[in-house]
Amino acid sequence: MGYRGAINQDLIIMFLRLAETKIYPKYKSATFHRKIFSVLVETLQNIHKYAIPDATGFNNAYFLVKKIPNGLQVATGNLVTPEARKILEEKIELVNKADVEGLKQLCKKKLFEERNPTFDSVGVGMFELAIKANKKMSFKFYSTENEMSFFTLEVELENN
Repeated sequence: MGYRGAINQDLIIMFLRLAETKIYPKYKSATFHRKIFSVLVETLQNIHKYAIPDATGFNNAYFLVKKIPNGLQVATGNLVTPEARKILEEKIELVNKADVEGLKQLCKKKLFEERNPTFDSVGVGMFELAIKANKKMSFKFYSTENEMSFFTLEVELENN
């Protein structure tokens, strides 16, 4: 399942319904269904909330779910500001260094801290993604002409 273009709340609901009909039936595990749902919601909401509109005024992003051996990979990409890039790099590097128990503790701590309303909530979502994936997330930033960056994120989910 893949999509490129503006992502809004209606499309998120459509993607989740498609996952129910096209992806879930391929996997018997209800636990794996919950993992898929959580990761889809978190990645799509991140694009919807944090993607910067391009020159056309849309949050031109992409979203891709593909089958990999023993599971699925969810990949996303969207335009972000220099400030968001710095915060995302720090958060993902922190997340990738921690094990699952460490991530759970960081998530609990983050939930009870005072938040910066602009970007601080990014941390909780990244912790949740890493916990569901139980492995490191792959990410890259590609510089664009207008000092923005195109951010890509890949999360692999194992069906075990």
